Amino acid sequence: MGCPFCMDDIRSFHLQHGRKACYFDCHIQFLTEYHPYRRNKKAFTKYHFENKVVCLRLTGDQLLDRVENNSSAVEMPLSLPDGYGSDHKWTKKNIFWDPLYWSILLIRHNFGVVHIEKNMTQWFTSCGRSFYGIAACCS
Repeated sequence: MGCPFCMDDIRSFHLQHGRKACYFDCHIQFLTEYHPYRRNKKAFTKYHFENKVVCLRLTGDQLLDRVENNSSAVEMPLSLPDGYGSDHKWTKKNIFWDPLYWSILLIRHNFGVVHIEKNMTQWFTSCGRSFYGIAACCS
């Protein structure tokens, strides 16, 4: 229900004492069918191996189609979207999905790193000028 790649079935569980959602070992379902990690019972979840069919990742356009009616992350939703709780757990549209080129990125969850590096580079090369001051606007 909460998988950011397929937005469908994910095997999360709640921690016994902390009552937090845990997505430990959920990444194994995306490995190829004959990958050695899918059958490794000792290194991951104990005494369990992945025998589920390989989950197909949705394209960026398919993901955007599923969340296009949700409100933005900075807005308060007026009501829960259709299918909430039965089909999905998505209530808001992430701000990282706003740029037009997001749907063509291959590794979508690393999107923020590109912008962080760009912003840090600008900050280090600004020679002490503030980003938000008058000197920054004039340069």
